[in-house]
Amino acid sequence: MTSVAPASFARGEDLHYKSDEEFVVAAAEAMREEYRAIVDAGLVLQIDDPSLPDNWDMIDPEPPLEEFKKFCRVRIDALNHALRGLPEDRIRYHICWGSWHGPHTLTSRSPTLSTSCSPFARKPTRSRRAMSAMSTNGVCGRK
Repeated sequence: MTSVAPASFARGEDLHYKSDEEFVVAAAEAMREEYRAIVDAGLVLQIDDPSLPDNWDMIDPEPPLEEFKKFCRVRIDALNHALRGLPEDRIRYHICWGSWHGPHTLTSRSPTLSTSCSPFARKPTRSRRAMSAMSTNGVCGRK
């Protein structure tokens, strides 16, 4: 069953939190309940995070790659926090490079972004499994 990632949820307008980071963390806390309910129901949880790599093209002016990786890391850390304690074999992660009508002029950066935008990136055993399962459209963990 699919559920939105905190980063994609928190892309909307926020009028309450003092920073984007606080908003992302609050979204992760709220989504944790849904993630747990899906897994507890015996279903496989697919985290959909279409906006994470898409942000690269949306931030104006375009940030340097290292700055964008930090932006991603905050969001991935929040997702990992929301997923803590859930069985890894019951979780899939989906990102994509966007589906807007127009040329994908920055697609050449997809491999760089996919390794930095994955919640599996910090855990080598998970990273190898997730990255080997990643297709060209950036779907992690699909069997």
